[in-house]
Amino acid sequence: MWLRPLMWLALALPITTGSLACHSWEIQAATPRNVVEHQRPGKAKVWLADGSRYVLHHPHIAGDSLLGDRDSSRAATVLADVDQIAVQRFSVGKTGLLIVSLPAALFVTLLIGCAASNCGY
Repeated sequence: MWLRPLMWLALALPITTGSLACHSWEIQAATPRNVVEHQRPGKAKVWLADGSRYVLHHPHIAGDSLLGDRDSSRAATVLADVDQIAVQRFSVGKTGLLIVSLPAALFVTLLIGCAASNCGY
């Protein structure tokens, strides 16, 4: 029946939105050293001069290197090789979308379920 895939789609929307909501990566104008030392982020997205990028957990500075956990192992990058750094910030828009989409998806799911079972209307 065509209604069953619609019910799954209505439930998948808030789950997908929820995984993206609340935080966004924000590229920092300050130097990577200043970002890590002054903001002390829990995670940082790092872009290197060669174009590669990765997420570094628990970043910290030691001498001329950026250190932290990357893919369940320790990582070290020379600060001179870091082109950009971004940190996660709270996103009002994405959080608002999550708050609106959850009840809407549940309501649509109930309507589809009601239409499929002829619940009296």
